[in-house]
Amino acid sequence: MVNKPGRRIVYYLVAGLSLLLLFAFLGRCSPSPNKPWEIDELRALDPLDAPDPTLDLIAVYTRDLGFEKQIRLDFLDLPETPAADISIALDTKPGGSESMHLSRLELEALYTEGIRPTEIAYDLLLVIPAEGEPGVVDIAQSTLSTSIKPKIFRDPTLDMLTVSFNYFDLPPDYSLQVFVTPAGEHSPADQTSAIASDAVPHQRAPLLMAFSQTFPATTPAQTLRRWDGAHTGPYGERHGLNPLLDAAAASHIPLVLLDLKTPAGLSALDLTGGVDEVKKMWRDKLLILPDVVYGEPVDVSLTHSMDAAKAFGLPVGKFIFSPGSVDDGYALKFFNNPQASSPVSIVEWNGQNLLGIPSAVEEQTTPDGLTLEARRALVNAAFETRKDRVVVFGGGLPDSSWGDSDAGPAGMRYIAAHPWIQPLDVDVLMNITPTVVQTDPRLAQSNATEPVAIYNTQGQPTGFDSETLKAEILSRLESAPENALTDSAWEMYFLLAAPVNDPKLAKLNAQYLGDINILLTAADWAQSPASQSTCSVDLNSDLLPDCVLADDQYFAVFETDGARLAYLFSYDENGIHQITAPGWQFSTGLSDRTEWQPNLGHAADPSQIPGAFYDSDSPWRVYTPLLGNGGNVIFTSAKGMTKTYLLMEDGIQLEYQGAPLAMKAGLAVAPWRRFEPGWGKKYHAKVESNTLSWRLDGGPSVQINAPDGKIYAFNDTLQYLGELENPNQAFPPGHYLPFPMAVIEFQAAEGYQILFQIK
Repeated sequence: MVNKPGRRIVYYLVAGLSLLLLFAFLGRCSPSPNKPWEIDELRALDPLDAPDPTLDLIAVYTRDLGFEKQIRLDFLDLPETPAADISIALDTKPGGSESMHLSRLELEALYTEGIRPTEIAYDLLLVIPAEGEPGVVDIAQSTLSTSIKPKIFRDPTLDMLTVSFNYFDLPPDYSLQVFVTPAGEHSPADQTSAIASDAVPHQRAPLLMAFSQTFPATTPAQTLRRWDGAHTGPYGERHGLNPLLDAAAASHIPLVLLDLKTPAGLSALDLTGGVDEVKKMWRDKLLILPDVVYGEPVDVSLTHSMDAAKAFGLPVGKFIFSPGSVDDGYALKFFNNPQASSPVSIVEWNGQNLLGIPSAVEEQTTPDGLTLEARRALVNAAFETRKDRVVVFGGGLPDSSWGDSDAGPAGMRYIAAHPWIQPLDVDVLMNITPTVVQTDPRLAQSNATEPVAIYNTQGQPTGFDSETLKAEILSRLESAPENALTDSAWEMYFLLAAPVNDPKLAKLNAQYLGDINILLTAADWAQSPASQSTCSVDLNSDLLPDCVLADDQYFAVFETDGARLAYLFSYDENGIHQITAPGWQFSTGLSDRTEWQPNLGHAADPSQIPGAFYDSDSPWRVYTPLLGNGGNVIFTSAKGMTKTYLLMEDGIQLEYQGAPLAMKAGLAVAPWRRFEPGWGKKYHAKVESNTLSWRLDGGPSVQINAPDGKIYAFNDTLQYLGELENPNQAFPPGHYLPFPMAVIEFQAAEGYQILFQIK
């Protein structure tokens, strides 16, 4: 007899194994219905050859998806209301017909003019009419199939149509040919060649997403606006770097942020928390972050940008964005080429690989997705015979629709959904073989610009122009001692001397150039601090006398227009420190450009902060200076108001005589500390009794005895900077200050005495 328990054990083992195999099969055959299409499922690309974009078929895909077999058709433009009859001839078995009727499913009335030859002997014909239900014609039976009932899914947003068959309706391998006919007509507007279900086309459209002006922010207000601004984009929606990064990350589209790694840009980005997001995307190969040349001399600005990148933990050294030649080992050099048009070639000249970025003059994406012209450019690029050419999308981010919270994601989704588009990451970009050229493709750009006349605050021409003054300053910069003040002078030079597209802003910036010489004079003093007392110098070349009080601890520069303490520096065992500064050391053009008056010198922008202890009602009021016998300096106005400054052991004392007067003082404590991570939280304001203080962790602090005084600072709104801008949010004055400034306001009366104490 057979051992029945043994038989049962074998039976259960076989049954269990069968169930495991079934579950494994079901698992393999039941992927997500929203599974993205992959490049290895692309079977054919079709060039732009139809008279109407709604009839232009551009790509065909096939795949097995669970219990379905799918065919996908990409159109240049698939409208909401179908405009075409689509016929798909399917060769699934031996035999069949080599001609077909393009007369929809009217089998009783096949028109002679609807007959077209096919490149395959097909046995099934799928007809998807613009109106009515689709059907499959069994050619052998000359009748509609009742067993094959495909599902049709149209996605006008992504311009694609998907056909889903039952898995067993089609064999593993088959061929197809697609015909697209205007609705109700009998002559095709577009058709493919024969396509095998396992074909592997080799062409793709190389796409580089490259952006400049990626984070131009020098105040909290600009930072919030540039990060995630409300109603700021071309469509009135959210706009900024954050929406761009979010859209790219969601669709896994690599970006090139050409000039993100400037010191000022990274400093502002750190306040938003965006540096960590940038690091993650770089590690995921979703960001290319070139080193940046953002001013001249090239080597100095490059060193500054690299130092800032290293400080914030960002990579350096593989790519560079530079207007001119840099002798280095960079794998690829990006440069602006406004005369180029996309697609552009990667070229090799003199051993350097170069890619000129064209100016983006047309919109590339909208809330509905890529524009028609952008799609055309990509299709044409897929058929480009030269392999060194790439399509470039992007442009200046502040004006680009790619930063829009609706348009950016819509364009990214289109790119991600079309595998025939190849977004270039660092690996693909490095593997493109450039074309060797014999001449430098970079435009011969002259550094010479139109000289700008420079004025003082009284509207008097100084006799200097911008080019003469820049040459003088540059000569001093190149021989200046190596210390923090020289570094600050370079940053100020790059800010004020950089080429700008707005001629009025160029004239405005030129008015502040002379103050760079004050920083350089202080840098020289810091090398060997010594006493000085004079009112017979003109450090900034504005034809107005400057007063300097200095000893071995302090270097103070006073301007006679306003009797203001323009700059104050201190020196101790920890080195040099800056305490006060005017706002134009860090930012320019803060007010509406209609209010700028460049012929008023430093007074050109009414929103600027001209230093410390200036008159709120009239910052540029003329005072007459007089050096006192006690090492002090006395400033007297025509109305008899006087300000007397005296260097003390622990700071500066100000004594005021005259009618009640509102004053302000701009503080800029160790401004170079803004180029280190977490810097915004290291500054602290405090109001205690009649004392106002401004302190930097690990740095100096300032205290002022100012009864009923107020202090506001750049970091008053730090908690908002990593969020979406709220247009209904009321912000305090500090929100509009340049980084890293604070301002103290107080009311001075007859006999008012202030100790500006530095610790």
